[in-house]
Amino acid sequence: MAKDIYKEINSLKEDFDQLITNIQEQNKIKTNIREIETKCEDFRIKYKNGAEIQKLVGDLQGIIQENRVLEQQL
Repeated sequence: MAKDIYKEINSLKEDFDQLITNIQEQNKIKTNIREIETKCEDFRIKYKNGAEIQKLVGDLQGIIQENRVLEQQL
């Protein structure tokens, strides 16, 4: 009987240790999610919801077109 109780206590300890490990991993993931959300928000603010990026893409397309015209002139 004492042997069975010891096995049950040992099993409970292993389950408890696994629970603690899972909670720690969950907290790490939550922290990573918060960091990524913060970076996304910073990026969104920095680039004004993509307007700045769209302006840069437009500028790049204009430069590419100008280069084509200059190549044809050569």
